[in-house]
Amino acid sequence: MFTEKTVFILGAGASQPYGFPTGEELLNLIRSGISGDDSLLRGENSFSDFANGKQKEALKKLKGSLGTVEGSIDGWLAKDDNEDCREVGRWLIARAIALRENRSVLHRNESGWYGDLWQELSGSARNIGEVARNNVAFITFNYDRSLEQTLFEKAKDLWSKAALRSWTEAVEGLHIIHVHGQIGWLSWQSDKTDREEDVHEYGGKCEPGWVPVCSRGIVLPMDASGVDGRYQKAKQHLSEAKVIHFMGFGFNEDNASRLAANVSLQPDVRLSATVRGLQSRCVKQLESSSNWFGRVFSVRDLHVRRYWSEVAVG
Repeated sequence: MFTEKTVFILGAGASQPYGFPTGEELLNLIRSGISGDDSLLRGENSFSDFANGKQKEALKKLKGSLGTVEGSIDGWLAKDDNEDCREVGRWLIARAIALRENRSVLHRNESGWYGDLWQELSGSARNIGEVARNNVAFITFNYDRSLEQTLFEKAKDLWSKAALRSWTEAVEGLHIIHVHGQIGWLSWQSDKTDREEDVHEYGGKCEPGWVPVCSRGIVLPMDASGVDGRYQKAKQHLSEAKVIHFMGFGFNEDNASRLAANVSLQPDVRLSATVRGLQSRCVKQLESSSNWFGRVFSVRDLHVRRYWSEVAVG
């Protein structure tokens, strides 16, 4: 159980063991899904069945442009010249992520870390109510719901006689904040919306016609700072933290600077990060105080599973 305030900042690499793409991989999935096998456009109630003329023109522009784009789809959509493609871009992101949801890989995953996390959160808890007493928060930049779904299922299995509300409160008490939104509410989160269509079961059927509704939960980076106070909540947790772990986070300039802006860290806070796959320039920046947070990081060139066992709880 976490007793001193610990905050985890999660990037795409933290979800990768569960089948989700990194930023560059997501771009490639969308590129092939609209210009190669068209897998993101086909199915019952396909894209052509519900899209209007403007949306079809946006898709045509995306098809013509993504061949030369590097980095992430989010970065391309953030450009002012591509504002007309943002709605369709969100649709494609939502479907690409939703098609990767697979409950069978959430548990007993040798390359994953959620199971070990749950052991740390629940190991000394005498009842389900004590799980939420962990002094912890998770700030995720990912659209997928794999973390909270895994923790919910583990809480349900461990305390099978508890009520739905107890399982839900246990996970909500861990403060998982999606600063850029998520691809719809999970079934056990249905009380967060008045619209039934906003709820999508983890790994549930994902036809193209469902995507425009589910994509409403996605917040593109240039619109994120003022949405629902998510960044404000994240910054509050950071300001209280004694330990901050960045796991699978790519330190994109905009994301890092937005997160660090106007945050007053504790004088003795300890910051560490996975840096596997990062450019040496970024690693050197983290190892000095000339980074976004003005503090020296402890950096480890490890996959998230090894980082968890050797650093986070090592």
